[in-house]
Amino acid sequence: MNTEITNEIREDFLRWSGGWPPASKDEIKIYVKYARQARWDREEVRAFLILWMISDARKAERRRIFRVISSTAVKPFFAC
Repeated sequence: MNTEITNEIREDFLRWSGGWPPASKDEIKIYVKYARQARWDREEVRAFLILWMISDARKAERRRIFRVISSTAVKPFFAC
């Protein structure tokens, strides 16, 4: 699957979902079964959407961890 097709799938999914990335495998299953364009392979679309969902979840977790670490960082005495 090339970049052009993945971008088309991403745009189509966002349009279908109201602008939200995939949040669950059930949502992906519904999209693949009823809303995906017929010219795209069912399994490739499903695999791409699952990878997108997982990578977004990892990014969100990294941002959450960074916020926690940065909010609990010890400030030097002279900065108070």
